[in-house]
Amino acid sequence: MKTKNQLNRPSFFALLLVFFAGIFQPAQATVYQTVANGNWSDNSTWMTVIPPKTLQMADTLVIEHNITFNSNSVHWNYGKIIISGNLNGSGFPVQVYNMANLEVTSSGSLSVCNIVNGYSGAITINGTLLMSGGLNNQGMFENSGYSFFNGSPFGLYNAGYAINNSLMETGGGICNAGFLDNAQGAIIRIQGLFSGSVNSGMSNEGHMAVARTFSTEGTQVGCGTLTICYDFYAGKSASWLACQQVCAGGKRLDCTGKVVFNCSTPLSQQCPVIITPPAIGSSKTDFGTPGEPESAKISVYPNPCSGNQLNIRLESLTEPATLSLLDLQGRKIVDQQIDPDQVSDVNFNLPAGLTPGLYLVRMESVQGIVTEKVLLQ
Repeated sequence: MKTKNQLNRPSFFALLLVFFAGIFQPAQATVYQTVANGNWSDNSTWMTVIPPKTLQMADTLVIEHNITFNSNSVHWNYGKIIISGNLNGSGFPVQVYNMANLEVTSSGSLSVCNIVNGYSGAITINGTLLMSGGLNNQGMFENSGYSFFNGSPFGLYNAGYAINNSLMETGGGICNAGFLDNAQGAIIRIQGLFSGSVNSGMSNEGHMAVARTFSTEGTQVGCGTLTICYDFYAGKSASWLACQQVCAGGKRLDCTGKVVFNCSTPLSQQCPVIITPPAIGSSKTDFGTPGEPESAKISVYPNPCSGNQLNIRLESLTEPATLSLLDLQGRKIVDQQIDPDQVSDVNFNLPAGLTPGLYLVRMESVQGIVTEKVLLQ
């Protein structure tokens, strides 16, 4: 029979239960949501409080307005970030370390300096991603909108799984040590070089254009096209399971770099791959080398646009060009042929019924490709 003291004494296991219940309490979920356009550090921008620079696992950050940074900062995400507005940190070296989920919706845009996407990270771009630096991807990255990486020598370092379903451009190069999937109909334009390591893989069902050198030791599959303006190198370890259409320096090549026949498309129409990104911060960057023609520029106004007419001003255009309005999936809304001797400004009459959100104004000529984003309201 138990004594009175034994009856009143809490059992050892009961104490353990209370102890661990206190430790493993579920984390309190917090939602940080914008309520107005403004600066990140302004209390009036947020529904409750300014988000911490480290977002915890149970936390959610929702950006529905135009938010800017006014200082350098480093942000860690272990929770969930959803951007349907515009988060602009490109004026300062804003760094993002993503260890969980980051999504930019079709109406959203994200402009920062550098992003590290960790092994457990997943980044989904359905809108616009503009980076004055580069993306170090170790997890999952999927672009179904428009992504631009301006880092040098590599704008994109991929050690994970990167998927491009739409349009991806780099001011520098791409270093692939993981797997890069360029889907059917998708486009990757690389101003610098492409380098693939021994253990890397690439599936190209779309089109890839490389302004400098394409060098790989990895496995290449797909039935897409690969245009290289200068050198092509496939190392001894390289494997081409389904040979793509490879054109380098105006010559059609087989998968070992041997010349097969001349490219049907003149080299002048393929190279150089000159990319002028959308405005990053308060400056624009043009990519060219000495001896190349000056890159043309465009400016779009009003932006945002709430009417039915969009105005585009042309700068330094000396050659005939095609001006187009595209959605973020690359679908052409309206286009117009431009003669620089006759016009300096172009007016686009916007079709009725356009869904509000981000669109791309693109001008293509032998002087290069120029892209500006515009928000239609």
